[in-house]
Amino acid sequence: MSYVDDEWLRIYDRTATLVDKRKMVSREFVWFSDNRLLYSDDAGRKFFITEPNSVDPKFEIVPPDDVPGSIGAISFSPADDKLRLHLKLTQVVLLG
Repeated sequence: MSYVDDEWLRIYDRTATLVDKRKMVSREFVWFSDNRLLYSDDAGRKFFITEPNSVDPKFEIVPPDDVPGSIGAISFSPADDKLRLHLKLTQVVLLG
């Protein structure tokens, strides 16, 4: 179970014992089947993958600078082997 309140993400086990917590602005997160989390930063330009049962980031992934927009939605395939990012465009530039 997880709970987000006042910029804190808290993870509890099934007995309602606090497992871990982290102050964060992002409210967008996705669970892996092995209890790792993926969440984005407040700007939506980076996302982080944690260790199982933790909110501390182990990996940080940043899209290339030439990819416009910010992360709007994130999801995984059922086998956790593919990641889907939906990018929101913040500015559209017409060329020509």
